[in-house]
Amino acid sequence: MSQDLRGRLVERRRRFHRYPEPAWREFYTTSLLVEELEQMQVDELAVGHETMRSESRMAVPSDAELRPWFERARERGASEDVLAACEGGQTGCVAVLDRGEGPSIGLRVDIDGLFIEEASEDHRPTREKFRSEHEGVMHACGHDAHMAIGLGVIEAVMDSEFSGTLTVFFQPAEEEAGGGRPMAEGRYIKGIEYLLCVHVGLDHPTGEVVAGIEKPLAMSHLKAEFRGASAHAGKAPEEGENAIQTMATAVNDAYAIPRHSEGMTRVNVGRVEAGTATNVIAEEARRCRSLTVIAYSQGAVVAYEALSQLAHPSVPATQTPLLSPSGR
Repeated sequence: MSQDLRGRLVERRRRFHRYPEPAWREFYTTSLLVEELEQMQVDELAVGHETMRSESRMAVPSDAELRPWFERARERGASEDVLAACEGGQTGCVAVLDRGEGPSIGLRVDIDGLFIEEASEDHRPTREKFRSEHEGVMHACGHDAHMAIGLGVIEAVMDSEFSGTLTVFFQPAEEEAGGGRPMAEGRYIKGIEYLLCVHVGLDHPTGEVVAGIEKPLAMSHLKAEFRGASAHAGKAPEEGENAIQTMATAVNDAYAIPRHSEGMTRVNVGRVEAGTATNVIAEEARRCRSLTVIAYSQGAVVAYEALSQLAHPSVPATQTPLLSPSGR
């Protein structure tokens, strides 16, 4: 790798690191990527809704949640064309290099950040002025590096004698398990003969590249909603149908599924919402963007079926759950 390319990769990664955006809100991130790809003069560039089957998106935030990130990206100088293509949380892009006859190779990298506060003291990004400028959000899972790698691969292939087609998918919403399926169902996946993915870290030392991972993980993302009936907790609690009680039972039961590193499955309930007041029997409870199942291929079916059963309330008063699986 030339020093010039190495320097560009570092600069790009740090720029992405400064402006992390969570799933389906990667408006400015997409604009930065498009800016880089246009400068490279790739043969084809698709943005936002052009890259995916939009109706297959999962865990899409509400308009009220999307709008502040959209406006922030506009204020930072995001391309209006990019913003128009990403309207409604249809973020990400796909770049294509056509180098004549040969194999069709795909590379997928992810682009979203996480709702995690970045450290401010004794922290290299702070010392070297590329700490996250979005408080409460950071690139904690290496997606800033993944984007830089994707761009670097394009540059390297452009300067090589490669013959064939390279398609690089800059996928949104990986952390919410919501962006993989819509891109996999989009038009750019058609004809791909070899699809490569990349992730930094994973407990391997810097400078070591591992080709192929044993027992690759597949993931399903579930949402469940429990509905009961409201009542005053002091006056007549027996008239209520307690959705929180049912949800708590389901969450507790979910953790009966093996989740240790040597097992065939993992399960995590990451976020719950319920209730309106301390003295009111809750009529509604949600496991919202929260119940994550990670399983090896055989275990995935077992885990999903088990969790689907758990989502059906054990207290008769709570009504039909809403379940939505997705691929990652």
